[in-house]
Amino acid sequence: LGPLLVACEPYFRDLEGLAPWFRLRVWALLDQLRDANPDRRIDSVLRGARLCVVAAALPELWRTRCALGSVEGFDLTAANSALGVVSTPTCARGSAPPSGATRAHPLLLPRLVWQCGGGYRELSDRVTLLDFDFAGRMPAQLSGQVTLGVTGHPATAGHGSIASDSDGCCGSGGRVHDEVCTGAAPACHALVMWMEWRVRGDGGCGGGGGGSETGMWLSEAPHPSGAPSPWWQSVLLLQHPEVVGSERRLTIRARLDGTSADIAF
Repeated sequence: LGPLLVACEPYFRDLEGLAPWFRLRVWALLDQLRDANPDRRIDSVLRGARLCVVAAALPELWRTRCALGSVEGFDLTAANSALGVVSTPTCARGSAPPSGATRAHPLLLPRLVWQCGGGYRELSDRVTLLDFDFAGRMPAQLSGQVTLGVTGHPATAGHGSIASDSDGCCGSGGRVHDEVCTGAAPACHALVMWMEWRVRGDGGCGGGGGGSETGMWLSEAPHPSGAPSPWWQSVLLLQHPEVVGSERRLTIRARLDGTSADIAF
């Protein structure tokens, strides 16, 4: 039998509203096809993926997740543990100190960043946190770590798009957007993460050169100015806003669980 080409794509409708990396289940499906057809070559339009991250200001979203206290005489602190909140002494909307505001895990929210209110601004370079190569099997675990320089003046910024392999990583394309890189730097409220998918560049996919090593990247990155975009991202809200400066650094660690296609931070 000849090779089996899988024309798969990651945008399963039943995964809308979930973290973007849940679409990595397509990798597990490819492994199942390979196991079920040991005598055939299994090829896929999708060649790989990567998880990207950028530090950003999201003041409106962060404010809406502040811990509740006593408001107009009503104790609303019981809602904190149910809603999921960030914690800061000056943030609680009420006079009493909030309870249930300390979280054991970061507050991770699947969101369309452009719908998260005003004030979105990228404060670091866009970097790759995890790389995934669909040529091999999905590992049981895969870990990655990056340190972001939260200077308020990223060297590159981009938006969700289709780019060739030579256009740079994480939707950047090597472009600098003046509306993002100028002006007074605000506080850092969150880490914004998204997926990018590498598709084969030979045949009819427009990679420009043929061969399995070429391809194009489909980026789900948010627009750097917060303009509307169809792509979902995940927002990891910080417990406290971080001051932006030339020496400020934020480190994020990620671990993929291959059994569930989920990523923990």
